[in-house]
Amino acid sequence: MFQSPIFDVVIGMIFLFLLLSLLATAVQEVISGRSNLRGKLLISAIRNMLGDQSGKVFTNPLVKSILSSEDRAPSYIPKDVFSAALINTLTGFTGLPSHLNDFGERIKNIPDEQLKGVIQNLKPVSEADLKTKIEGWYEASMDRLSGLYKRKITRRLFWMGMIIAAVLNADAIAVFKHLSTDERSRTAIVEQAIAFTEKYEGHEQLEQAATELLEKEINRENEGLKQSLGIGWYWSTVKKEWKENSGWFMVTWIASKILGWIISAYAITIGAPFWFDLLKKIIQVRNAGVKPEEKK
Repeated sequence: MFQSPIFDVVIGMIFLFLLLSLLATAVQEVISGRSNLRGKLLISAIRNMLGDQSGKVFTNPLVKSILSSEDRAPSYIPKDVFSAALINTLTGFTGLPSHLNDFGERIKNIPDEQLKGVIQNLKPVSEADLKTKIEGWYEASMDRLSGLYKRKITRRLFWMGMIIAAVLNADAIAVFKHLSTDERSRTAIVEQAIAFTEKYEGHEQLEQAATELLEKEINRENEGLKQSLGIGWYWSTVKKEWKENSGWFMVTWIASKILGWIISAYAITIGAPFWFDLLKKIIQVRNAGVKPEEKK
């Protein structure tokens, strides 16, 4: 059962979605790094928290000390750095206030009434509790920021996935048909999928896999893999399909191809870790059904 062609086709499709997800992730990281999306969202989130005081926090020496470049916003600020910088900005204390009454008196001078209300509502019971509650407030805002970032990335990944699918002609429907009818390609893809899971054993290695895949694609070293999967643009194939399809058949052929790209793009939004874990599980099930002599 586990050695049936359909089972191997499933492995091939999952491997396709994994490779496309890795490629999209690598491209997305390059774009996000240059546009500094996370940094821009972080600035927006802290402005919502602190209002006019946010600029002073960003220029605080504690925050500036963790910046890699003065021209780029930080993509992340540790909670202890944020709490120390905020206390220093609002009160002038270089550490925790020696007494909460001193802190309370200085908070009264904050011009931003909304920020003043938030700080006063923290109601710390000790100096250490003040730091803990500021960090908790900050972490809650960062959790919302992470959710916003993921939603933006997911939307970007879908459209990026459409572009990648179109450029590579990664038509999921056509790949399924190709793997279902071409035993040689199917066998080659299963072998490469197994080799992939043996080379990259965990999620922490997927970033390396994505980078290597992108480099190989740029250097045109993925042609054999793409041919086995049945993706890519080849003039002889396009010319043949163009001749074989005309009129209404051409319309359905184009619609099928676009639908195949959409399926691939949606699969990309699910993420490489999901497809990687699923691929490993399916391969384990398949190998469990292999006879000892076949393994040899």
